[in-house]
Amino acid sequence: MTATTDKGGFSIGVGCPGCGGELELQENFFVLSCPHCGSCLRVVMPDVPAAFLVKGKLSQSEIRFHIDRFLKERHLPLTGSGLQVKNLYYPYWKIDGVQVRVRNRLERREVREATEYSDGQYVEQQLSDIGIAPFNVTVAAGARLDGVPVSIGLRAEYIKMFPYADEEIEESFDSLPVARSSDDALVNVASKFAAAGEAGFNTVGINKTELFDPVFSIIYFPYHVAESCDNHRYNRYVLDGVSGRVLHHTHPLHEKKLHDGHRPDIGFESQLQAEGFGWTDTLPGMVPDETRHEGDEETKPSEVQSLEFGALGVEFHRCPTCGEDLPDRQSHMYICRNCHEMVLLERSLVPVRGIARTAFDDRRGDKLFPFWSFTITEETGAPIKRLFAGIFGSDRIIIPAFRMPNFEATYRLARRISTAAPKLEFVPVEDVDSRFVPVDVGPNGALTTAHVVVYREMLSRDQNSSPEDVAFSPGEASLVYASFHPESYFYVDSILGAVTFEKSLV
Repeated sequence: MTATTDKGGFSIGVGCPGCGGELELQENFFVLSCPHCGSCLRVVMPDVPAAFLVKGKLSQSEIRFHIDRFLKERHLPLTGSGLQVKNLYYPYWKIDGVQVRVRNRLERREVREATEYSDGQYVEQQLSDIGIAPFNVTVAAGARLDGVPVSIGLRAEYIKMFPYADEEIEESFDSLPVARSSDDALVNVASKFAAAGEAGFNTVGINKTELFDPVFSIIYFPYHVAESCDNHRYNRYVLDGVSGRVLHHTHPLHEKKLHDGHRPDIGFESQLQAEGFGWTDTLPGMVPDETRHEGDEETKPSEVQSLEFGALGVEFHRCPTCGEDLPDRQSHMYICRNCHEMVLLERSLVPVRGIARTAFDDRRGDKLFPFWSFTITEETGAPIKRLFAGIFGSDRIIIPAFRMPNFEATYRLARRISTAAPKLEFVPVEDVDSRFVPVDVGPNGALTTAHVVVYREMLSRDQNSSPEDVAFSPGEASLVYASFHPESYFYVDSILGAVTFEKSLV
C-alpha cells in the first residue's frame, strides 16, 4: 500500500468535455488524461488575467476554538456567547515574471596579519553581482482592511486553488471587489525593488532590479472577521481561513468601555453595508493605499467591478488540422501522427518556421533537447554581435525550450549553444519519439528569455543600461533539437563535445 500525497497547484473545478467527470490539474501541467473516460484533454488559459479561489475550510465551531486557544495562550478571557463572524474572500494580485538584479558592495579583506610591531593591512574591493531569477509575489488587490495581510507570500505557489466563479462562493461568504488595478500592483512592486536595491550591507554604486514579462492573475483568499462584546468591551479578530491562525486582535484595553445597555456599533458590519454586502453600517480599518501618491484618484468599487477575469477552459487535445488525438505528454509542440503537421499550443509573437535536429547516436544514450532559435535581423545584428565580444559569430540567438530551475544556468547554456550554432548541422524533423525531450517553454516565453539574456550581457558591459535599451527583434523562430549524451554529472553535446550543462538541471 502506497501513501498518497496531496496535489499542489491548481485544481480545475470543471468537468471533462467527454464524460463530465471532475478534473484535477497540478501546476505547470496543461495536458492531462481524464481519469474517468481516458480522454486526452488540454487546458486553455484565458487572454485576460485568470482568477482563482482558495476555499475556506473552517466551521463556526473551529473559528471559536482557534480564537479561544489564542486567548488562552495570552491569559485573556475566552469568548462569550455574542461572537459574530463575517466570512470574506479578499483579492490579491499574483505577479509572475523574471527578475534581473544588479548588486554592488564593498568587501574589506585583510592582506597582512597584524603583529606586535605593526597593524594589519586591509584593502577594500568592490564586488559586482548580476543575477537572473524567477519572480513571483502577491499584492493586495482589495481596499485596505485592518488585520488582513498585504500579501499571502509563498503560499500562492503551492496551495490548492479553484477557478473563481460566482457559483463557487459559499452562501456564508462574500467576496470583496478588486479596488486596485494591475498597474497599481506593479507600481507597488517597483517601489519595493527600489527599496531592496538601497538596503543592503556595504552597498555602493548601482543596485537595481528589473522585472521582465509580468503575468497577472487574481487569487481570492478566505478570511474570517469575528467580533464580540464581552463584559462591555469590544473585541475584533481576523483569522486566516485556511490555517485558522489569528492574524489580528483588537485588544479590549485599546478600546473605550461601552455603556451598560448599549450594543456596540460593530464597525465591520457597517462598512460591509456601505460596500453593498449586507449587515448594517463602514469596513473598519479602511485606510488609504500605501502605494498611492498625493493627487492620485481613489479607485471606487463601482469602477473596478467591471474588471474582466478569465476562466480556465478544458478542450479535447486534438490536431486542429485533421482532428486526430495528439500525444498526452506535456509539450508546447507536437507533430500530428496522422497529417504530420506541427501543432503549437500558443500563438507565437514571431513566425515559426519548421523543426530540425542534429545527428544522434543511440549507443551513447543520446537525448535530443529542444531549443528555440531566433534569427537576428540586419538592424540589430551588429550591436548584438558586438555585445557578445566578438565570440558570437552566429546569426541567431538560441534559447533552451526545456525548463531549467536555475536561470543563470539557462543564460550560460543559451550563450554556449548560440555561439556553437554555426558549427552544427541540422536536418528536418518529421516525427518525434521518446528520445525527443518535451518542449516545456513556448516560443513567447523563450523570446522573453532572449531579451533577458541580451540585457544580462548589456549589464556586464554597462550597469547603467535599462531594459528599454534592448534592441533585439528577431525575424523568425524555429524549433531545433540538439543531441546530448550523459557523461558523469553532465550532459555533453554529441556533435562538438563542447557544450555542457549539469544533469541536475533537468
